[in-house]
Amino acid sequence: MNRFEDEIKAAFEAPKPKRKEEFINLIKPSKMSVGRFLLSQMGYIRKSTWTVFTLILICIILAPFVLDYATLWFISALMPILAMSLVTESARSERYNMAEMEAATRFSLRSVIMARMVILGGINLIAILIAAPIGIKYCSFNSFSSGLFVVTPFFITSSIGLSIVRKIKGQAGFYAVMAEAFVVSMLMLLNKNSVLGIVPPESVRLWSIVTVVAIVATIKQGIGMINNLEDITWSW
Repeated sequence: MNRFEDEIKAAFEAPKPKRKEEFINLIKPSKMSVGRFLLSQMGYIRKSTWTVFTLILICIILAPFVLDYATLWFISALMPILAMSLVTESARSERYNMAEMEAATRFSLRSVIMARMVILGGINLIAILIAAPIGIKYCSFNSFSSGLFVVTPFFITSSIGLSIVRKIKGQAGFYAVMAEAFVVSMLMLLNKNSVLGIVPPESVRLWSIVTVVAIVATIKQGIGMINNLEDITWSW
């Protein structure tokens, strides 16, 4: 029986490739600029993420016409949702257990995640730059304080959210980030009342410290997440 199997194997054995190295050397990977690479990655960002960004932007623009002087705190409460979309999109590969497969593609997973973070960071910055002047105009605080109230919840949510997705994988991490964003959002709505708020709006120095710590923590967690990604060398 073994002899019969050996004969069959010998009969169907694939011939050794000829001029293999020469053929491989003829195939050269196409070069791609950084700008083109970023544009290519925009198409892989989920439509739901773009939808959330668009809705938040519409709410920011329309808020003054509906809420008047409560606009600042409403905008501040939207910032955690904006940050949540950045965190969850950046950790999507881990959430769906696709990190290993994506790491084996032409572009390293590290490059892909960095590109998506740059893209989402850019569009979030656009939203913040639109939100800040609107919030400043419709409030009783000075421009610096109003700007803090807008950016602080974004970076708090981002830093804690990135820490969560690094420690909790899969759907559990996704729901934990959602819960954290909801809590921060609610705290910002409550903070317009000096009695209910955890950090009084008048405490500009404390807000400044919280903002700086949150920004540093966001950068640290983002770098940590990227550095923890394993790259698998792409080859022909």
